[in-house]
Amino acid sequence: MVCLHLWRTNESGCPRRSDRRIGQLGAKILVQTTIAIAERRALSRKEGTDASELMLAALRFNDKINQQDLEGLAQLMTDDHTFIDNAGEVTKGKDAMKEGWRGFFEKYPDYRNVFTSVIVRDSIIVMVGYSTCSHKPLDGPSIWTAKVRDGRIREWRVYWLDGSERTSR
Repeated sequence: MVCLHLWRTNESGCPRRSDRRIGQLGAKILVQTTIAIAERRALSRKEGTDASELMLAALRFNDKINQQDLEGLAQLMTDDHTFIDNAGEVTKGKDAMKEGWRGFFEKYPDYRNVFTSVIVRDSIIVMVGYSTCSHKPLDGPSIWTAKVRDGRIREWRVYWLDGSERTSR
């Protein structure tokens, strides 16, 4: 189950949070809808990079991770792409990271990221959610950050929220 946080106004116009639980299918539909809305907003902008364009790039990238689409991921990475894992280990370069994802997908074919919140602050996309995977060390709450250049991911970073030293090894 995914908990969706909705903000609505009450009778006096004050914002009020309303939580709704949705299943995995609902979460997938929500992500696809968010991507579609962001795409429409991006198309309506003539120039510049606004928050919706940045968010769209990160959502597309995560969608390719969840689909385990190596070619799609490569198309969305800058040539100098940087990946930083929870331990602070850095992998630089599109080719190196494409091989890194290839090995990861072979080892963990059921790995998926689910975002429950996505915001943009100072041109950094911050995604809060969790990963699902039958390999328990990879299963749990996380925060991801992304930096975008020209519509492609320049940096992708993951932080695990459960305080453990989870490992993919």
